[in-house]
Amino acid sequence: MIDKRLDRALEVLGKDTVLNMRRALVNQGSGPGSLDSSIESDVIDENNNVATLEISMNSYGAILDEGRGPSRQRGSTGSWFANLKDWVKRKLNITDKQKLDSVTYVIYRKINKRGYRPKPFIQKSIEASVNKNEDNITDAAFRILVDDVDAALGKYYKK
Repeated sequence: MIDKRLDRALEVLGKDTVLNMRRALVNQGSGPGSLDSSIESDVIDENNNVATLEISMNSYGAILDEGRGPSRQRGSTGSWFANLKDWVKRKLNITDKQKLDSVTYVIYRKINKRGYRPKPFIQKSIEASVNKNEDNITDAAFRILVDDVDAALGKYYKK
């Protein structure tokens, strides 16, 4: 039987982490938008009865967090260009296909030439959430451990 006390503590940690990430993006001028609305948390109970907290977001989040150096890519092929094109369309509200392609290619070429600085938000957000919720998680885990030891000792001494 899976104990839900740790699940609840991890759910609170997940919600707090998502909130911190969204705030950090807004504070850096990178939100609100599709990235911050894509950030989600979920507690997953694995087969071995271990609860795991999973934080997910658009793949762009890791790229924004880490930054990107110059590259030697040529042409406008690949999913990266397509994702950039979607972003340009959304941000600049360009509907003309030819204009959208040319503006996207100029931005694509500049990023490939210069890269862009990182805007770290993931690690700091996680650390702040863990520090805030550490006692709740520790208490839940400790109560589970004590209950398991009590149950094991109760079975042993009833024999």
